[in-house]
Amino acid sequence: MRSSKRTFIAAVAAALAAMPGTASAHTTDVIAESGGSVTILPILGVGLQVEVVLDASGNLDQVNLEPHTGVVATELGPHEVEFKLTGTSTEVTVEAEGDELAIEVETTTLADLLGPGSWTADLFGTGMVTVLYEIGENDGMPAVTIDGVTVPTGVDYSILAETDEDETEIKIDFFHDGFVKTLRIEVEAEGDEAELTISLRGEDVRRLVGSLAELAGTYTWEGALCDGTLVVVTYQLAEDGSLSLVGVTGTDDVVVESDDDGLDVSLAGSDKRIEVEIDQQDDGSWSMVTEVDNECDSDDDDVSEEDDLDDDDVSEEDEFDDGHDASTTNVTVVDDDDESDEDD
Repeated sequence: MRSSKRTFIAAVAAALAAMPGTASAHTTDVIAESGGSVTILPILGVGLQVEVVLDASGNLDQVNLEPHTGVVATELGPHEVEFKLTGTSTEVTVEAEGDELAIEVETTTLADLLGPGSWTADLFGTGMVTVLYEIGENDGMPAVTIDGVTVPTGVDYSILAETDEDETEIKIDFFHDGFVKTLRIEVEAEGDEAELTISLRGEDVRRLVGSLAELAGTYTWEGALCDGTLVVVTYQLAEDGSLSLVGVTGTDDVVVESDDDGLDVSLAGSDKRIEVEIDQQDDGSWSMVTEVDNECDSDDDDVSEEDDLDDDDVSEEDEFDDGHDASTTNVTVVDDDDESDEDD
């Protein structure tokens, strides 16, 4: 079965080679910071593990599935990968773009989605966050139960549940050092359609509150430019409330503007702007908000219908049946240069 795996990865490489400018659009830096996630979906009876690996810009680098009875990739790209589970009516889509990393399962009946699952990611670079959940049924309507949440020291969270006639959603907000990232687990079932969506969302906004003495200090923002270049912006808040730029590494294309209550740093022709504002609240405390304006844009986001892998791209040899030695599908989003490495 080794040759089938190589053929499958070659098809992935061929699909990406046909798409220009794949680095021009990516996720927010707070999503890219997670590096991806490992999700166990309650499907196929034993659960399907979906490991998503993001590159430094938040593009899909790898999507690994384990185990499976058969998989065909129908769409492949740096922002979206879609699989058809052969012998079933189930489709799995992985998307990474903007402020969201999401996994969506589409099938024909709620019964296909019932059971326990989990989600794990290093949300803030401080250690793994793990959420245990279970998809259930209540009088024919979907239900979601959170069986446990594990967070590293310094990370707090809150849980909110919302239920509609055909839909149930669990929202978990995670808080750390002024940042908020939100995990949503949504299940919807109506007629002959059922969907499970697990999404992580995070905007490039950091909000700190305290006295000027408490907030005073040196801060850094780390992220990627639209071309993937990693940069570090260092700025300082003095005890008198003034903001100043200490320095920028990774690019020399920097424009700085400042006034009494803010600092504006534009990078690389303004494709990324870091805006820092200091403001006194009604209760006498101060807030410092750092927000990133992401101007990265692309007209070739994700794969289109023309980029789908048709029968010529993915043949029966590309399906991994029960005889696949490792019971693992490693769908690696690679460039042409990487394809030769897989054949070594």
